[in-house]
Amino acid sequence: MPLARTFYVEKPLTHDLSEGPALLEASTKYKRIVQVGTQQRSMPHISKARELVQSGHIGKIVRVHMSWNRNQDRL
Repeated sequence: MPLARTFYVEKPLTHDLSEGPALLEASTKYKRIVQVGTQQRSMPHISKARELVQSGHIGKIVRVHMSWNRNQDRL
């Protein structure tokens, strides 16, 4: 982390809890900001989809096709 940058990382930040303290120590030592993002998890339509899947309301999921478009034409 000695680079003069702020870091934005996708979740999960680590794959093991034991890695966390080293990251915290490095961000403090090099005075870097580290932010972990969860992107769409808090959006209402994602929460509703999760609710429908977990409740079994839409049945067994056998395939999912998704796309993410940020104000762009679909390819």
